[in-house]
Amino acid sequence: MNQPGSVACVLAVVLLPLAACSPAPAAPLPKVGVSMFSGRPDPSFTLTREQADALSSCLKTGRALPHGRLPEGLGFRYFNVAGLEAAPLLVGLDGAWLDQGGEPTPVALCASGFSILRDAAVGALSSDVSAAIPNG
Repeated sequence: MNQPGSVACVLAVVLLPLAACSPAPAAPLPKVGVSMFSGRPDPSFTLTREQADALSSCLKTGRALPHGRLPEGLGFRYFNVAGLEAAPLLVGLDGAWLDQGGEPTPVALCASGFSILRDAAVGALSSDVSAAIPNG
């Protein structure tokens, strides 16, 4: 004989552990702006999970701080990465910087950091825009 509420108790005992094991929602993917234009909006794209993971690993294994200052002037200057744990991260040909207001702070980045972002840009942006981004 079933007692009132016994089915609900059994379901609760079975379903609660399953609910606790359900995966957490994935973190939003990082967005990348390409600082290159004057007078019109800069292009932007979203990294894939694999690209974001590769860039995060690159930050953790970076050995050298950049020489000099954040690039200025006309044409391609840097990638502006938002939504990564080290954001806002600015990555130029000669290094990487954190931009948390004031003068950007140099950060170590592995040798393939620029290439990760350039390859992602080539895959995501039009060929005329990606052609204006130098090879690393």
